[in-house]
Amino acid sequence: MGKVLDVEWNPNGRWLASSSDNTNLYLWNSETWEQKILFKSRDGPIISVNWSKDGRFLTAITENGTHNLWEVSTWKHVQLDGLLAFSTYAQFAHGDYPNLAIGYSTGRVQVFNARDWKVCNLLRNEIPAAVTAICFSEDNEYIAIGFMNGHVHVRKRHNWELVKELSRMPAPITYLQFIEENKYLLVYVGSYEIKQITSSFKSEVFY
Repeated sequence: MGKVLDVEWNPNGRWLASSSDNTNLYLWNSETWEQKILFKSRDGPIISVNWSKDGRFLTAITENGTHNLWEVSTWKHVQLDGLLAFSTYAQFAHGDYPNLAIGYSTGRVQVFNARDWKVCNLLRNEIPAAVTAICFSEDNEYIAIGFMNGHVHVRKRHNWELVKELSRMPAPITYLQFIEENKYLLVYVGSYEIKQITSSFKSEVFY
């Protein structure tokens, strides 16, 4: 099977997706623990897997920046129109809101509408570094974007306005999560350091 690179449960608990350095994307049925290979990458190992919040879609990104998307009910591959090259991270919005955000090595972020899989916005971040983390707030009002050079951008989702650029961290941003009803933005920096950054969504000011 090789070295495991990423693993994530489907929100309904039925499927477990895992990727390894042998370029395979595995699916495990939690009822039978039967394993099947959903996809064998031709563009290097799959470094990231992510389920939509409703469990209907699965996305995977390879080491060489190729993005793949499947509809779970049929396991049919979904084609994204206008997809850029060298994707580095992908994240779905919460609830029924149909957004998929994909980050790139150029620092750009594309936002797709999951109803028709068309691009609904392109964020041209003025950061010359790869996108390494993306998360939506629980109410989908904000999107946080982390970069290889340690920067974090927080934007309003309805107009994509930049609310705050958090001070540069000493290592790449590896994970972002809004917690406690969006009171905090949890930032993982590198492999070990963890920072909690307080936020005030009423005044739209981040500290």
